[in-house]
Amino acid sequence: MIINTNPPKSCYSCDEVYKKDMECDHIKALDLARDGRWDESHKLVQQYSDKLSCLIHAYLHRVEGDIDNAQYWYGRAGEDMPNNTLDTYRDVGGRVESGTEFEEELNHLYEMTDRSRM
Repeated sequence: MIINTNPPKSCYSCDEVYKKDMECDHIKALDLARDGRWDESHKLVQQYSDKLSCLIHAYLHRVEGDIDNAQYWYGRAGEDMPNNTLDTYRDVGGRVESGTEFEEELNHLYEMTDRSRM
């Protein structure tokens, strides 16, 4: 009996599975943030410590007005906190209004998810 010791190409190591889950969770967290579902987004992203997760985490704390916590997470990501204020850019439902700095920053985070998959 011959046993194939080479796993099929569709198999991933634990690290690769974790990275793929994390990349999907980045996008899910941003989608939730865009839709005004801050608590769900925060719960999803807080389990990771990579740079993009820290930036998303910082962004969420800025949106909720917790500036000290936001500065901490921007620092963990190695970046300065942007100077724009976000609270004036949400509609009544907490969703992102288009054409604002708020949307611009959210779009920048989405772009970072694209670059991390390259």
